[in-house]
Amino acid sequence: GQISEDTIAETGGLLISALVQYLDANDAGPGFYALAKRKGLPVPTTTDDRQLFWAGHVGALHKRYARARRGRVTG
Repeated sequence: GQISEDTIAETGGLLISALVQYLDANDAGPGFYALAKRKGLPVPTTTDDRQLFWAGHVGALHKRYARARRGRVTG
């Protein structure tokens, strides 16, 4: 949680703790959602929508921090 607190401005409002999976689950833990609420993010109430919210953070963080592959042509 502290890492997310320290980097939320750098990540454009994304919580980097989204990359930490809850033990034995394909989801974030309750602390992720509690922090998101404290930060004013629109946390959904249904389980399916919450997973989409979390997955959106994960995808956006991967995109933000992905390294370009060697030999990859861009443009």
